[in-house]
Amino acid sequence: MKSFLNKAMKINFLVLMGLFFIPLTSHAQEEDNNPLRKGRIFTDFDFGLHSSDTNVAHETFVSDITVDNSSVDIDALIGYTVLDNLVVGMNLFVERDHNTTNLPDVISLPGTASTSTLNSTTASYTLNARYFIGKNDFKPFIGAGFGLATYSEESIETGLTTFAKGTGTAFNTQLGASYFINDHIGFEFMYNYSSSSRDLENDVNFNGTIVAQNNTTKTNTSAFMAGVIVVF
Repeated sequence: MKSFLNKAMKINFLVLMGLFFIPLTSHAQEEDNNPLRKGRIFTDFDFGLHSSDTNVAHETFVSDITVDNSSVDIDALIGYTVLDNLVVGMNLFVERDHNTTNLPDVISLPGTASTSTLNSTTASYTLNARYFIGKNDFKPFIGAGFGLATYSEESIETGLTTFAKGTGTAFNTQLGASYFINDHIGFEFMYNYSSSSRDLENDVNFNGTIVAQNNTTKTNTSAFMAGVIVVF
């Protein structure tokens, strides 16, 4: 009888220990299945582009003024998951713009038509934090960063060429969602808002005469972007 009781107590003890450790094991497996668990290297690369065509009817000109604009946006982040789902790292955002404005002849003044072009590059280098929600394959996220901004442009029109460059500060925020197809690779779609303020130095070349000018420029950029995530 005593032997039977000892065996029963041992069985009960093993059952209780099993009930205690099963949730812990399940929780550990759930944590291990999270691609953005603590202690991993995180990288992503996103790409976006947009263009616009504008026609302006103006009574001064013989036909419409046309403005063509195109932009290419690139965003990249490399960081480290300091906590589950929390990535901290360095972010690079670059926007390349091309703008062409065509002015037709002024009424009663043939030969006055002109074309101007503007090419500019805006870049920001920021320290970013991005938080992903949930431990499933589908993860909404939100992020923000602050750092350095740079800007350069070249503007060309009849008899006038302008070069400008400068540095300043940048702030950005991201809102989006990601989906992981395995433990290392995911895809994401996000809205990226970037605001930067720069002090610019301008060299204006007017028919061979160089004039230096300085000004402060603030730019707000909104971009919808898609890309890939790689973690290891």
